[in-house]
Amino acid sequence: STFVQNDYDNLLRAIETSLEQPDSFDLAYQLLRALDSFALVYADWDRWLHYLELARMTSGVLQRRGEQANLLTMIAAIFMNQGDLAKAGRYFREA
Repeated sequence: STFVQNDYDNLLRAIETSLEQPDSFDLAYQLLRALDSFALVYADWDRWLHYLELARMTSGVLQRRGEQANLLTMIAAIFMNQGDLAKAGRYFREA
């Protein structure tokens, strides 16, 4: 927890860098899963949505349906926290 607080921006840069190449998708996905609860608590929703959408697109290209469904669920959770239940429902249904 302390590590994430101190290095949150660096961890986000690691995600962004990992998403630049499809062959490093697994690393980006693992980081996204590990940091998802922190991003929700920090209410860093816009930036987090950006990374989740990039990962979702990459998972589609790589035909990684399980990861794609999980990313869609993570996106839906953000919209639920923002109170946008229509968007949350759309992403939950797609997942």
